[in-house]
Amino acid sequence: MEAAKKFNRLKRGRGKGQPLYEQIRRQLVRKIDAGEFQPGQRLPSVSQMVKNWKVDYQTVNSALKRMELDGLIRCETGKGKGPVVTSQTACGYSVMFLRWSNGGFPLEITEGVRKFAEEKGMLFSIADVSSSHNDFINAIARPVRVVDGIIVVPHDSPKFRNACLQAQASGTKIVFVDVRLEDLNISSVSIDHIGGAHQATRHLLDLHGLPVYCMGLTPYISEQARMQGWAAAMRQHNFHEHEPYICETEHVDTRRASFLEISKAHNHKLALELLREQKCKGEKTSIFSCNGCAAQSVYKAAAELDLQIGKDVYVAGFGDSPGCWQLPVPFTSIAQNWPDLGYEAANILFMEMAGALQHPMYCLLPAKLRIRQSSTGNSSGQPGIYDEQKRTA
Repeated sequence: MEAAKKFNRLKRGRGKGQPLYEQIRRQLVRKIDAGEFQPGQRLPSVSQMVKNWKVDYQTVNSALKRMELDGLIRCETGKGKGPVVTSQTACGYSVMFLRWSNGGFPLEITEGVRKFAEEKGMLFSIADVSSSHNDFINAIARPVRVVDGIIVVPHDSPKFRNACLQAQASGTKIVFVDVRLEDLNISSVSIDHIGGAHQATRHLLDLHGLPVYCMGLTPYISEQARMQGWAAAMRQHNFHEHEPYICETEHVDTRRASFLEISKAHNHKLALELLREQKCKGEKTSIFSCNGCAAQSVYKAAAELDLQIGKDVYVAGFGDSPGCWQLPVPFTSIAQNWPDLGYEAANILFMEMAGALQHPMYCLLPAKLRIRQSSTGNSSGQPGIYDEQKRTA
């Protein structure tokens, strides 16, 4: 049968990564989800599959039994009869999200992934990898259960890269969420960190004409991207010497299964030093904060030095959350829709598992700046959105 000749070869022998029946199941599921076999049509017969893949009957039957349990096919008795495709919605894929903490950001991403998985009938699981770096690496390279795809926030480390390559070699699809590693051919979905930082910094520059200090910068990938956006805005306003305006935090360990925990004490020290020096000069200060922790340090240091946010100190940056407008002076920050991030990551993962993507996709979700009193000093208006159409000259 011609259809049977279209299936790919199986990876055999030591290091094949997945059982042969699981490789067969994946190939069949991808064909169904790609529309090559429609509901009501038959797959090749078991004997044809045995001949095509050069395996025994038990291996093929194990693959078909799981697909039948997933509601994808209906196996019928009778010589030469292949299983009938019954559904394309209960796709039978299993996906896993590696959640590195129980904070708001990963929990909201979880909701986006869960929503998409439910819509597509995928089996969705969450791996708690908050306890150790080894748990994080093992969940990718050697998961406790066989999954078709993994969604993960990447880490810039050799062990992480090797784990991803090992998972890909076994046939597992991976999508990065929030950041991208350019040396790996793996799809990613992220907030536009560069564009968001550019908006926030340009907003401060346009409004006040002061050089903007960059605070909260760490070796973490997303914050390095934010620095690029900050630097681009500074250059546009003829501030080409960036080093004097970078308040860089101390180096922290990047080999962990969570976002970098920025040292609050160190951020506070940097903010105090900067604002004390500016106060002695009688100068106002504009600050772009790479993260919410840095912004909190600026607020705390300003209060200790009897400086007013939005009057003596202008601050904007990342870390948008309900707490931003609950602060004594509402904080101007980039709006980040984390559930959308998780949903889009799951969507790209689904397309890869179904064979609809032949090359990695790098998706950026737009960043919007919510303007509040911390950057303007104006408490009379509602929060606004700063973008190209609303830019002031």
